[in-house]
Amino acid sequence: MLPEIGSPTSVRRFPAVAINCFTGSLAELLARLGSRVSESRLLELGEGYLFRCGRDEWGYPEYTFSVQEVGLLGCTRLGASMKAMPIDGDVDSIDQLASMCAENGGAVVWVNTSRLTHDIFYSQNPAYLHALLVTDVSEDGHFVEIYDPLVVNRERYGCQTWVEAGAFRMALTEKVCTETYNHMGLAHSISATPTSADAVAAADTLSVLRSQASRYFGDDEFHDAVDRYAAASAASFEKDETYRRVAARRLFDHINVLYVIPCLTLLGHSLRQAGIGQAALEHHDELVKHWRALALMALKFEATASPNVKERMANRFKAIAVAERNMWLAIGHASQAGAPASQLSLVGLSAQVRL
Repeated sequence: MLPEIGSPTSVRRFPAVAINCFTGSLAELLARLGSRVSESRLLELGEGYLFRCGRDEWGYPEYTFSVQEVGLLGCTRLGASMKAMPIDGDVDSIDQLASMCAENGGAVVWVNTSRLTHDIFYSQNPAYLHALLVTDVSEDGHFVEIYDPLVVNRERYGCQTWVEAGAFRMALTEKVCTETYNHMGLAHSISATPTSADAVAAADTLSVLRSQASRYFGDDEFHDAVDRYAAASAASFEKDETYRRVAARRLFDHINVLYVIPCLTLLGHSLRQAGIGQAALEHHDELVKHWRALALMALKFEATASPNVKERMANRFKAIAVAERNMWLAIGHASQAGAPASQLSLVGLSAQVRL
């Protein structure tokens, strides 16, 4: 029996365990199909600890990773068979989702948050791109069951609930006008799952982290991302007061709420899973400290527009760039505690290092 739509009791809430809506939805779908995979494992295999500088859905600078690319690559490298289906064509999107749920246990979709109805937070804030998992469609096609892994309200939480199909159809098809990445129009499901997907040896975790370190030093997109983010943020602070205040708040959000600290928290878990040496952990913790300090400065700048605070933020960005490069250098040179590092990989990495 379907719950009463709109009733507070119809939304089953639970503490948020995901740090990202797309990778969190994929991890939940894998679990429902019998393969329990941590979100950190998806970021390890999908190279999700490599950040890039870009623009968010509202046009403000952001420091993030390629969410969809990372999630799909992580699943594929786990051994899952991924299936993508267009849901904005001639066939009704709700009917297509019903078929995918019946065949593959669910589908991950991107939606326009302004059309979501299960939390008033979504309709009261500017629209942005968000991913969630569709788990079922009622027999009459009037209701859709969704699993939302990450509602970023004042208190972060996840939930599962039924929503009206008409409203959800609009969330699926009404484009987010200012989005940087247009991921809408596809539903992602898993037709075959890996076995023992999360039973990973520490040596394997260390190997994929060292691979990311090598790519970090070999690609300016990652190596110089903090510098570009600092420059883009500084430019946004020179605009009119309204833009400046929002840009400062978005800097805080991107650090503390959306990407940086949540991802660094998972990276800390991955480093410990790898049994990595103390040097890399210390550099990681130092990097987290610098980002947290910058987030607090962003709030102060939002409130005061103080030139002194702005200068301190610029200096903190420089410290972050150094700390990040030191962390990846330590990861690239790391071995498991008590084990010798591979000299072959060290030679290749040392040739690329640019502090």
